[in-house]
Amino acid sequence: MICQNCGKENPEESLFCNSCGAKILNEQKEVKINKNIIQNDKKLNENVGEKKTNFINRVKKAMFFKSKKNKVILFVAIIILIVISVATIKYYTNIDRRDANGNTKLINSVKKSDLQTIHKLIDRGADVNVRNNSNETPLILAVDKAVSSWSTQADISIIKLLLSKGADVNIKRQGVTWVQDMNVSTYAHEGNTALFVACEKPEVLKLLLTEGKNINVNVKGAYGRTALMWMALNKDSSNLDSLKLLLDKGANTNIKDDNGDTAIIISSSQLGDNRTTINLLVSYGADEKIAREYNIEFAARSKYSNTTVNTSNKKEPRIGMTADEVRKSTWGNPSHVNKTTTASGTSEQWVYSNNKYIYLENGVVTSIQE
Repeated sequence: MICQNCGKENPEESLFCNSCGAKILNEQKEVKINKNIIQNDKKLNENVGEKKTNFINRVKKAMFFKSKKNKVILFVAIIILIVISVATIKYYTNIDRRDANGNTKLINSVKKSDLQTIHKLIDRGADVNVRNNSNETPLILAVDKAVSSWSTQADISIIKLLLSKGADVNIKRQGVTWVQDMNVSTYAHEGNTALFVACEKPEVLKLLLTEGKNINVNVKGAYGRTALMWMALNKDSSNLDSLKLLLDKGANTNIKDDNGDTAIIISSSQLGDNRTTINLLVSYGADEKIAREYNIEFAARSKYSNTTVNTSNKKEPRIGMTADEVRKSTWGNPSHVNKTTTASGTSEQWVYSNNKYIYLENGVVTSIQE
């Protein structure tokens, strides 16, 4: 502590100056104490201020990074939302959007015979050759309806519209379609095109043949058979118009199916009066030599000859016959063959109309079911 009288320094606890003996005043001590307090407070404030500044800086830094992270997250969220929105809009506005069965709005409209909606969908760009899960196109389904017993004029108009917009007649269906019409279900087999089913109704067949583009009348469907072969199975004289339409369009009478049979062999193998069909096929170039092997005699190549079919030499099928002998029997060729091949040989089930079957093992008849 400094003496106010002589200016000498004295210990803090001294009451009198050690040099001049003067009394040291209490005010001096208080000033000293106050100075110390002020200095300590200043240091404390400086420390607090520094810590506060550091804390604020850390908070600001944390907020900066947090804000930047939030901005990135927000940006990514917006992008995802946009992508989802675009995909959703595209899905619900897609004219060819499919349901669980692969059917589009156009296919479902064809099933409903909704000509007005079909017009609108095609104008908006609907695919006329779109296929559902069964490989059925709008045209195939339209023909199914047009030849059925409950068809309407709208179904014919739908076929015309689809053909005018480029519907492909040659697309094959997959899987058997069970149409609620016995005649239609005969031809709606896997691998068959709209042409096969159209044969059921000459009006529809003629429409396909005249207005369809690049039609292959010799395309093979189920069991390797052409539309002509399927028609040859049916001895109904009402089918002659369809047969002639196919023949006039270039249907080949001598193409062979998976069993090696031609249309005339298939026709001759059917029970009943099929002579008109046989003579029609011969008049368009069917091989008579093949027909004669099945004991068929022709008087002439007349389209509608009254030639009789000689079946006097044909025998009933029996156990022990070979496959060739069965073909030349009164049963003739089957409508189709189910074949299984194993290490022990080949088993066949020959299927005929009226629920008749012949079973063969390695080419020999082992059982007959009528």
